[in-house]
Order: sequence, then structure tokens, then C-alpha cells
Amino acid sequence: MLDLEIPFLQRLGDTGIDDVFVLAELSAPPNVEGIATEHMSLTWRSINWGGQDYALTSASFDTKRDTLDSEPPTNSIGFSNVGADWYVKINRDGLDLNGYRLTMRMVFASVNPTDPDVLAG
Repeated sequence: MLDLEIPFLQRLGDTGIDDVFVLAELSAPPNVEGIATEHMSLTWRSINWGGQDYALTSASFDTKRDTLDSEPPTNSIGFSNVGADWYVKINRDGLDLNGYRLTMRMVFASVNPTDPDVLAG
């Protein structure tokens, strides 16, 4: 999924960091009630980062560039296992999500690969 250069990976390894995670947070605007923020890990396992559990979630990304100078670039992202409230919201109001936020993070961490993929709590 990630194509990082060897010297960069070696420097991470030298400091004891051996894993790269892509984390996502999907959150509703403050005035929308009943939809909790979804915390997702988009790489290879769940992780607790900054005291927050990020559940393993399957996602796909599609980036499209503009073809005409007058067209803005567009992209899309899909999640295969978001919570029920988000599933209903995205499928019912998918074209009216102004004000909703998707935050993406790249996190470097050291995780024992033999640990089971189970979230605490």
C-alpha cells in the first residue's frame, strides 16, 4: 500500500519504529447529533493511538485529476465496514455531506506483529 524509499525506512528502523499506519477519522459537524466519530485504521491492523482505538477498516481510494482547466480535481474514498449510523448517512445523504470532516493521518509506530488484532475496552 505504501511505497516508501529504503533510506527512509532504514532511518525509522534505527529509531525502533517498524510500522506505518494510515488512520482516518470521519466526523459530523457539531450541530449534527446521533453520529459518533468513526476512528479507522486503513492499513493492516487496529491500533490505539493517542488514547483512541482505531478499528481495522477496509477502504479504497480513487483520485481523479481535472481534465479541463475549468474543472476542479475530484477524488473519492470508500469504506466497506463503517458503523450503521454512518452507513445510513452516507447512503441516504451521500451528496449532501457539506461540513462533515475526514481527517487522514500517517502514523509511525512500533507494534509487536504477534499481538492479536483486538481493540482494548
